[in-house]
Amino acid sequence: MAVVAEKANADYVIAMEISQLITTRHLSMFQVKVVTKAKLKYKLYNAKQNKLVSFQTTGLSENKSVFGDVGYRDPITKALNQAMDEANTKIMNSL
Repeated sequence: MAVVAEKANADYVIAMEISQLITTRHLSMFQVKVVTKAKLKYKLYNAKQNKLVSFQTTGLSENKSVFGDVGYRDPITKALNQAMDEANTKIMNSL
């Protein structure tokens, strides 16, 4: 990450990895539910201090429907956005 910061002349470099993305579908008599859990790993490199900080965030979302079908896109998007919002708060607090 130090090489990337040097070549890009950047003060900070942020790397993110989707370490876990689990989506399950639950069926009952009258309801369908899709639950997604997202786990993201981050590395934040401060070039001025030559310091690397690692942290992890999680997001959870569920989508329910009674007498209908439920898609996977919305819960996955919401879980990822929730985890990224949490990470953004951590990053802004560490700057």
